[in-house]
Amino acid sequence: MDLTRYAIVSEDRVVNITQAREALATNWIPSDTAAIGDIYHATSRTFSPAPAPVRSITELRAEAAARITAEYVQRTQALVVDYPAAEQQSWPTQVNEAAVVQAGASTPTPWIDAAASARGLAREDLADRILVQDAAYRQQHGALTGIRQRLRDAIEAVPDDGHAAEAMEEIQWPSDSR
Repeated sequence: MDLTRYAIVSEDRVVNITQAREALATNWIPSDTAAIGDIYHATSRTFSPAPAPVRSITELRAEAAARITAEYVQRTQALVVDYPAAEQQSWPTQVNEAAVVQAGASTPTPWIDAAASARGLAREDLADRILVQDAAYRQQHGALTGIRQRLRDAIEAVPDDGHAAEAMEEIQWPSDSR
């Protein structure tokens, strides 16, 4: 004898799926398609998918903000991927010492002096390069941060209505902001 697939129903909801030769209780309804969580309509003996849970505006905003922030982190990390963490940690020192060199001050600049000597560059040339790189990094990082903040503001501005989920999905990073 073949097994039949049954949806076990409690309070008009499918709570389990099983297979047996015959129904072992009145709440075992034969069905090849029912899934756990489906709604059972006793009058028509049919099943329908349960409606998607309604998420609060707070949950929708948190999900959208997390999505936007994850993309922000990915894009900002792409700016520094070619630089080891130890070098990144020296960037404030590099920028400070480069500014001292450009100002012609007599303040010691041990980092610039050692790096310029190791690279075979004049300290003034290295200072110029550092400041150009710093300005480019800050411009790109600032643009990405501004976009993230604009998107966050857009998330907060979505009204708590029946279209909030769709509106949150429409809030996306521009494709040309890498």
